[in-house]
Amino acid sequence: KKYWGKWDPRKFKANFKKENIKIIEYDKRKIGFFEVTHKGLVAYLNNIQIIDFFQGKGIGKNIVALIEAGEKGVGTKKIQLQVFKKNPAKLFYRKLGYTVAKSSAHSVIMEKTL
Repeated sequence: KKYWGKWDPRKFKANFKKENIKIIEYDKRKIGFFEVTHKGLVAYLNNIQIIDFFQGKGIGKNIVALIEAGEKGVGTKKIQLQVFKKNPAKLFYRKLGYTVAKSSAHSVIMEKTL
């Protein structure tokens, strides 16, 4: 709400493409999901969510590594993502080799060449 204003279910529904969503499972339990889309030779990690209990255990790092390997295998040249400047995930991505490509008032676009 702080960055985007009030919740708009119509916008959410219009932008939610279940064919792009991959569920993350651990020990037969659904613990998160991620979404990747493409434009040319660039992949966009639009969203990755892991429930709190499983964060900090290396699962996110492994998921991102699997995404990168899969994308590299199909010829993708770069992965980009957007994160709020105050989001601790920015440091997570930096540790994985992502750098800031663009900056706006509240967020940054980070990228990694594969």
